[in-house]
Amino acid sequence: MRKKKREKQICDEQIQRLQSEMEGIIREKERIEREKQEQLEDLEKRLKEERKMREDQQKTLEEKLKLLEEQHEDELKRRRVERREEYE
Repeated sequence: MRKKKREKQICDEQIQRLQSEMEGIIREKERIEREKQEQLEDLEKRLKEERKMREDQQKTLEEKLKLLEEQHEDELKRRRVERREEYE
C-alpha cells in the first residue's frame, strides 16, 4: 500500500514538474513573440519616419529648384528688358 502511495506521489511530482516546465516554455514563447512584435513595430515606425524624412527632403529640394528656376527666369526677363532698352 505504501509503495503504491509513494509511486503515485512520485508520479504526481513528475506531472507537476512537467506542467511547470510547460508553463515556463509557454511564458518564454509568449515573451519571444512579444519582443518580436515590438521589434517589428519599431522597425515599421523607423521606416515610416525615414520615408517621411526623405519625402520632406525631396519637397524641400523641389521647392529650392522651383525657386532657382523662378530666379533664373526673372534674370532672363530682366536681361531681355535691358537689351530691349539698349536697342531703343
